[in-house]
Amino acid sequence: MKIEELSYAINPGSHCDLFGAVMVAAGIESLKILVIGTEECTYYSKNFIFEYGKKQRDDSLLMLSLTDKEIVLGIEEILVKTIDEIINIYLPEVILIITTCIVELTGEDIEGIIKSIENKYKTKILLMRTEHFKCDNYIKGMAKTINILGELIESPNFENNLKSFNILGMRYRNGEKSKISLILKEKGISINSIVPYSINSLDDIKNLSNVKINIVVDFTGLELAKYMERKFSIPYINLLRIGKVEELEKEYLKIENILEIDIKDNIKEALNKILNLKNKIKEKNMNNKLAVVAPISVSAVEIGILLEQVGIIPKIMVIKDIYSFEEEDAEYLSKNYLVKYIKSGNLEPIRELYKEMDVDYFIGMEYPQILKKYEIKHLNINYLTDGQFGLEAQEEILSAILKECE
Repeated sequence: MKIEELSYAINPGSHCDLFGAVMVAAGIESLKILVIGTEECTYYSKNFIFEYGKKQRDDSLLMLSLTDKEIVLGIEEILVKTIDEIINIYLPEVILIITTCIVELTGEDIEGIIKSIENKYKTKILLMRTEHFKCDNYIKGMAKTINILGELIESPNFENNLKSFNILGMRYRNGEKSKISLILKEKGISINSIVPYSINSLDDIKNLSNVKINIVVDFTGLELAKYMERKFSIPYINLLRIGKVEELEKEYLKIENILEIDIKDNIKEALNKILNLKNKIKEKNMNNKLAVVAPISVSAVEIGILLEQVGIIPKIMVIKDIYSFEEEDAEYLSKNYLVKYIKSGNLEPIRELYKEMDVDYFIGMEYPQILKKYEIKHLNINYLTDGQFGLEAQEEILSAILKECE
């Protein structure tokens, strides 16, 4: 299986993981972010906060802008002074230091500097390394920051953890409105926290362990779920395989067993809806229809697997990554349909392939005038951004396909 990686010189747009780190940590009460690097890094990071809906909280982001002298001679003195000033002025409980490319290039021992002063303060100092040439998209930065903040989770209060759950990896709003959340609410099981979207305070992080189960809806929450299982024996279910209904069913049944509730009828209803949608799409004779798969909020491989089940062939798949649990399916699509995998954050250099491969559908975000130019139909799938995941996500995707077929 070949994955083409386009040069960032012709393929800008895949933001570095600094932005992902800021998206997660900005606005958390009693936490200050200290970015070490150039002024440009802070400027774009603050803009990102505004775009992500945290504009009222951008004062949580501080900057140590390095001079030529500091870059050449070292930053230990200025970094220690800056940390001291932040603690004396703001009295934060936590400082999250975020490095940038320039710090990595100079080989600064930031860990050593932190270790030499951390016992001096009550403030906890965390380090997040975000060198762009080590990471090719901001979502990885979100995952890394979630994992680092996980160090703050405290031991569970067993009086509070019997009737609640976390949603991990929810990067968008409305997680509380998802069908599984509403079903669990009816059964007396409430949401403890939605990570990272609803994390607003350090207490939100510390109390993440006060649950019976974690529900993982995006890979950004997967490692945190594994960590909490190891440290606190909190089980998790994995709803990432939205292209594999049989695997989703197994995960939903785990919810039943762990929470000791009966949701079999709810699962059966969802499975019947999915089956009916698949049958209706197959009746439209979609065989040999070709698609570009470039989703923003979900794995392209999962979408590709689901399309293949209803007769649509994924020919171009724009990916951020192929995760270990998807490798077998990605290889299957590549071998059977000669899928072209492209690692890219910008569609511009890919558009010539639309005409060359004569594709019928586009799944993801693209300019309508460009799709019109190539006579490509747009399947608009925004399920995760509206709080849908798991079986509900598969139903939403299939509904969008059926709507476009009619």
